[in-house]
Amino acid sequence: FTQAGGARPTVDDVDGYKAVVFDGVDDSMDGSNFADNLSSFEVMTLVYFPVSNLGKGAIIAKANDINGTASPGWYVTDYGSLASLFEANFASYVTPGWDGVVSNNWHVLTIKANFTVADCDVFIDGVSDKLIDSSGIVDNTSNSEIVRIGTDSNHSIPYSDAKIRAILIFSSVPGNTDRAALETRVGARYGLTVP
Repeated sequence: FTQAGGARPTVDDVDGYKAVVFDGVDDSMDGSNFADNLSSFEVMTLVYFPVSNLGKGAIIAKANDINGTASPGWYVTDYGSLASLFEANFASYVTPGWDGVVSNNWHVLTIKANFTVADCDVFIDGVSDKLIDSSGIVDNTSNSEIVRIGTDSNHSIPYSDAKIRAILIFSSVPGNTDRAALETRVGARYGLTVP
Protein backbone atom coordinates (compact mmCIF):
# COMPACT_ATOMS: atom_id res chain seq x y z
CA PHE A 1 0.00 0.00 0.00
CA THR A 2 1.32 3.40 -0.99
CA GLN A 3 0.40 7.06 -0.96
CA ALA A 4 2.24 10.27 -1.63
CA GLY A 5 1.85 13.96 -0.90
CA GLY A 6 -0.51 15.57 1.56
CA ALA A 7 -2.99 12.68 1.51
CA ARG A 8 -0.44 10.31 3.00
CA PRO A 9 -1.24 9.09 6.54
CA THR A 10 1.44 9.40 9.18
CA VAL A 11 3.24 6.67 11.10
CA ASP A 12 3.38 7.57 14.78
CA ASP A 13 4.31 5.95 18.05
CA VAL A 14 1.01 5.45 19.87
CA ASP A 15 1.04 3.83 23.31
CA GLY A 16 4.49 2.40 22.66
CA TYR A 17 3.81 0.83 19.26
CA LYS A 18 3.85 2.05 15.67
CA ALA A 19 0.49 2.87 14.09
CA VAL A 20 -0.70 4.31 10.79
CA VAL A 21 -2.75 7.40 11.65
CA PHE A 22 -5.46 8.69 9.29
CA ASP A 23 -6.65 12.29 9.61
CA GLY A 24 -10.28 11.81 8.60
CA VAL A 25 -9.88 14.52 5.95
CA ASP A 26 -8.09 13.10 2.92
CA ASP A 27 -5.66 10.39 4.07
CA SER A 28 -5.78 7.04 2.29
CA MET A 29 -3.49 4.33 0.92
CA ASP A 30 -3.75 2.53 -2.43
CA GLY A 31 -3.10 -1.15 -2.93
CA SER A 32 -3.61 -3.37 -5.96
CA ASN A 33 -6.48 -5.35 -7.44
CA PHE A 34 -6.54 -8.35 -5.14
CA ALA A 35 -9.08 -10.07 -2.85
CA ASP A 36 -11.43 -10.25 -5.84
CA ASN A 37 -14.56 -12.34 -6.23
CA LEU A 38 -14.45 -13.73 -2.69
CA SER A 39 -17.58 -15.63 -1.68
CA SER A 40 -16.20 -16.15 1.83
CA PHE A 41 -13.52 -14.16 3.60
CA GLU A 42 -12.56 -12.51 6.85
CA VAL A 43 -11.05 -9.13 7.68
CA MET A 44 -9.28 -8.66 11.03
CA THR A 45 -7.97 -5.27 12.14
CA LEU A 46 -6.29 -3.84 15.19
CA VAL A 47 -7.77 -0.36 15.26
CA TYR A 48 -8.20 2.63 17.54
CA PHE A 49 -11.56 4.40 17.37
CA PRO A 50 -11.74 8.01 18.56
CA VAL A 51 -14.30 8.06 21.35
CA SER A 52 -15.92 11.26 20.07
CA ASN A 53 -17.63 9.59 17.12
CA LEU A 54 -16.46 5.97 17.21
CA GLY A 55 -14.63 6.64 13.99
CA LYS A 56 -15.85 7.38 10.53
CA GLY A 57 -15.29 6.14 7.01
CA ALA A 58 -13.90 3.07 5.33
CA ILE A 59 -11.14 1.18 7.10
CA ILE A 60 -10.46 -0.93 4.01
CA ALA A 61 -12.44 -1.21 0.79
CA LYS A 62 -12.58 -2.91 -2.57
CA ALA A 63 -15.60 -1.09 -3.93
CA ASN A 64 -16.60 2.09 -5.69
CA ASP A 65 -19.40 3.81 -3.81
CA ILE A 66 -21.31 6.18 -6.10
CA ASN A 67 -24.25 8.13 -4.71
CA GLY A 68 -24.76 5.63 -1.92
CA THR A 69 -24.78 2.57 -4.17
CA ALA A 70 -21.69 0.40 -3.98
CA SER A 71 -20.37 -1.47 -6.97
CA PRO A 72 -20.01 -5.21 -6.50
CA GLY A 73 -17.19 -5.65 -4.05
CA TRP A 74 -16.83 -5.13 -0.31
CA TYR A 75 -15.72 -2.72 2.36
CA VAL A 76 -15.29 -2.60 6.12
CA THR A 77 -16.28 0.68 7.69
CA ASP A 78 -16.23 2.30 11.10
CA TYR A 79 -18.65 4.90 9.75
CA GLY A 80 -20.86 6.61 12.33
CA SER A 81 -21.26 4.54 15.46
CA LEU A 82 -21.17 1.16 13.73
CA ALA A 83 -18.46 -0.97 12.22
CA SER A 84 -19.91 -2.80 9.28
CA LEU A 85 -19.12 -4.98 6.33
CA PHE A 86 -21.11 -4.21 3.22
CA GLU A 87 -21.17 -6.39 0.11
CA ALA A 88 -22.64 -6.21 -3.37
CA ASN A 89 -24.80 -3.10 -3.63
CA PHE A 90 -25.53 -3.11 0.10
CA ALA A 91 -27.67 -6.24 -0.31
CA SER A 92 -25.61 -8.02 2.32
CA TYR A 93 -24.14 -6.52 5.44
CA VAL A 94 -23.49 -7.06 9.12
CA THR A 95 -23.27 -4.51 11.93
CA PRO A 96 -22.51 -4.83 15.65
CA GLY A 97 -24.39 -3.50 18.64
CA TRP A 98 -21.17 -2.54 20.47
CA ASP A 99 -22.89 -3.09 23.84
CA GLY A 100 -20.81 -0.28 25.29
CA VAL A 101 -17.56 -2.14 24.63
CA VAL A 102 -16.01 0.47 22.36
CA SER A 103 -14.03 3.11 24.18
CA ASN A 104 -11.21 5.48 23.41
CA ASN A 105 -8.89 2.52 23.08
CA TRP A 106 -7.49 -0.19 20.81
CA HIS A 107 -9.74 -3.02 19.69
CA VAL A 108 -9.41 -6.14 17.57
CA LEU A 109 -12.26 -5.91 15.09
CA THR A 110 -12.99 -9.07 13.10
CA ILE A 111 -15.69 -9.34 10.47
CA LYS A 112 -16.36 -12.63 8.72
CA ALA A 113 -18.45 -13.05 5.61
CA ASN A 114 -19.60 -16.27 4.01
CA PHE A 115 -21.97 -15.35 1.22
CA THR A 116 -22.33 -18.90 -0.05
CA VAL A 117 -24.44 -19.75 3.01
CA ALA A 118 -25.59 -16.22 3.95
CA ASP A 119 -23.63 -16.09 7.20
CA CYS A 120 -21.87 -13.01 8.57
CA ASP A 121 -20.63 -12.13 12.03
CA VAL A 122 -18.68 -9.38 13.75
CA PHE A 123 -16.38 -9.77 16.74
CA ILE A 124 -15.10 -7.02 19.03
CA ASP A 125 -12.09 -8.15 21.06
CA GLY A 126 -13.01 -11.77 20.44
CA VAL A 127 -16.66 -11.49 21.46
CA SER A 128 -19.47 -11.85 18.93
CA ASP A 129 -21.41 -8.60 18.82
CA LYS A 130 -23.73 -9.07 15.87
CA LEU A 131 -26.77 -6.80 16.05
CA ILE A 132 -27.92 -6.77 12.43
CA ASP A 133 -27.27 -9.57 9.95
CA SER A 134 -28.75 -8.89 6.54
CA SER A 135 -26.32 -11.18 4.80
CA GLY A 136 -27.57 -12.86 1.68
CA ILE A 137 -26.14 -15.24 -0.88
CA VAL A 138 -23.98 -13.27 -3.31
CA ASP A 139 -23.18 -14.76 -6.69
CA ASN A 140 -20.62 -12.30 -8.01
CA THR A 141 -18.52 -9.78 -6.12
CA SER A 142 -15.90 -9.36 -8.81
CA ASN A 143 -14.73 -5.91 -9.87
CA SER A 144 -11.60 -4.22 -11.11
CA GLU A 145 -11.20 -1.83 -8.18
CA ILE A 146 -7.97 -1.70 -6.23
CA VAL A 147 -8.03 -2.27 -2.49
CA ARG A 148 -7.75 0.97 -0.53
CA ILE A 149 -7.24 1.72 3.15
CA GLY A 150 -9.03 4.77 4.53
CA THR A 151 -11.61 5.30 1.78
CA ASP A 152 -13.33 3.67 -1.20
CA SER A 153 -12.31 3.96 -4.84
CA ASN A 154 -14.58 6.94 -5.48
CA HIS A 155 -13.56 8.70 -2.25
CA SER A 156 -17.27 9.14 -1.53
CA ILE A 157 -17.40 7.34 1.82
CA PRO A 158 -16.10 9.66 4.56
CA TYR A 159 -12.38 9.25 5.13
CA SER A 160 -11.39 7.18 8.13
CA ASP A 161 -9.94 8.89 11.19
CA ALA A 162 -8.82 5.63 12.78
CA LYS A 163 -5.38 4.59 13.92
CA ILE A 164 -4.47 1.16 12.51
CA ARG A 165 -1.74 -1.23 13.60
CA ALA A 166 -2.68 -4.31 11.59
CA ILE A 167 -5.04 -5.47 8.85
CA LEU A 168 -5.31 -9.14 7.90
CA ILE A 169 -7.44 -10.42 5.01
CA PHE A 170 -8.23 -14.12 4.76
CA SER A 171 -9.53 -15.57 1.49
CA SER A 172 -11.69 -18.01 3.44
CA VAL A 173 -13.31 -17.97 6.87
CA PRO A 174 -11.15 -19.54 9.60
CA GLY A 175 -12.93 -21.73 12.13
CA ASN A 176 -13.82 -20.26 15.50
CA THR A 177 -10.83 -21.84 17.24
CA ASP A 178 -8.40 -20.48 14.64
CA ARG A 179 -10.07 -17.08 14.65
CA ALA A 180 -9.86 -16.81 18.43
CA ALA A 181 -6.19 -17.86 18.39
CA LEU A 182 -5.40 -15.27 15.71
CA GLU A 183 -7.21 -12.51 17.60
CA THR A 184 -5.32 -13.37 20.78
CA ARG A 185 -2.00 -13.42 18.94
CA VAL A 186 -2.62 -10.13 17.12
CA GLY A 187 -3.69 -8.47 20.35
CA ALA A 188 -0.74 -9.83 22.33
CA ARG A 189 1.70 -8.60 19.68
CA TYR A 190 0.65 -5.06 20.57
CA GLY A 191 0.01 -5.43 24.29
CA LEU A 192 -3.75 -5.97 24.09
CA THR A 193 -5.44 -8.81 25.95
CA VAL A 194 -8.16 -10.52 23.92
CA PRO A 195 -10.31 -13.15 25.69
